[in-house]
Amino acid sequence: ISFDALAHKGSDTYWRLEQQGTTLSGSVDVAQSDLAVLGDVRARLPEKLRVEGCALQFDEGTPVTHSDGDYLSFPLRGTCAAEQPERAVTYALLFDLDVTHRGLLTVAGHWVAFTSGTRTQTVSFVPVSRGAQAWAAFTAGVHHIAIGWDHLCFLFALLMPSIQVN
Repeated sequence: ISFDALAHKGSDTYWRLEQQGTTLSGSVDVAQSDLAVLGDVRARLPEKLRVEGCALQFDEGTPVTHSDGDYLSFPLRGTCAAEQPERAVTYALLFDLDVTHRGLLTVAGHWVAFTSGTRTQTVSFVPVSRGAQAWAAFTAGVHHIAIGWDHLCFLFALLMPSIQVN
């Protein structure tokens, strides 16, 4: 994919959470391009990423690559007061600097997107079936195409050759 094609792609942070009893584990992957803006990101993580009833700790970051570029991945672990199937999760890492930024969380097969307008959400730690995951991805994709006029124009351009004029 050309880097020019990523021109409309905003800033994202990928993170993953897993719960085993009262213990949380996972990682937070921050884009290298965002690190210059954030400064000491590891020091900021505990105040910007919170899980209800749990104390989180973040280890040193290691380089990783996602399809959209280079990231620094910070492993996390946490201890919770009690095991719960759902928890309120707060993400606010870059919203004060970039309102288009997103925090993309994967937990137990659920995908959750945090934006400047939705910084705290209740997430389920109960695993989701593959079928439910596929359906969620399909409906999110249809919604994404439907709300973007540029996507609709592209689909129209693909269909134009199939129209026969008599």
